[in-house]
Amino acid sequence: NTLGSILKDQIHLQHSLLSAKRINKINNSIIELKIFNSKSKKNLTLECDQLILAIPFTILRGLDIGELGLSPEKVNMISTLGY
Repeated sequence: NTLGSILKDQIHLQHSLLSAKRINKINNSIIELKIFNSKSKKNLTLECDQLILAIPFTILRGLDIGELGLSPEKVNMISTLGY
């Protein structure tokens, strides 16, 4: 089994990530995603426990991820590394 086949019901195609932020709840924290569905032309909000971002740093730089809780080292890498 590949990761894609295992998570196929949780992978959202034809969607664009607009923002991601960590929200602290009573006993844990979740990640709230704001996404745009290019098929329906609507913005959606999703919540998840974990997030895998397979997005080039050049694209990440244009997204609102300031409240995601990334370490300063990760933010620096996203800001400065090129290809």
